[in-house]
Amino acid sequence: MDIERILEKYGTTIYNIAYYYAKNKYDADDILQNVCLKLYKRQAVFKDENHERAYIIRAAINNSKSFVRSAWFKKVIFSDREVLQYDTIEIKEEKELYYKLEKLPPKYRTVIHLFYYEDMSIEEIAKTLNKSKSAVKTQLHRARKLLKEYFEEDENV
Repeated sequence: MDIERILEKYGTTIYNIAYYYAKNKYDADDILQNVCLKLYKRQAVFKDENHERAYIIRAAINNSKSFVRSAWFKKVIFSDREVLQYDTIEIKEEKELYYKLEKLPPKYRTVIHLFYYEDMSIEEIAKTLNKSKSAVKTQLHRARKLLKEYFEEDENV
């Protein structure tokens, strides 16, 4: 497997998924590196580009979840973790949206990210996450509803 090609093509996607879970760039970098190492060791053969993309996204999600559940992540506290979370976001509206997205449960954040940021169809998301299309549609609907509630809460404050 050509890791340079994978990084060039999917590096941003893997990093963004990792960042959504880890919430800081240093841990996201570690997750990205771990995903690449596992892909290199696995040397998987893909049927087509869609299969490759789904496999890599699934690997990024699985590695991110494992990292966030790890004892190290739960016990190590960085004093500047909160400061680092939004250091790459400069536009006020984007920060606001990011704060709202972060409040979503991980299963909703994942489908929102894949649908809006990775431009995946509901069918592609369903295959990638090993869920039914109706489950993905339901999660998207619930995520949108929660986001709407979060924005309405801010307007009422």
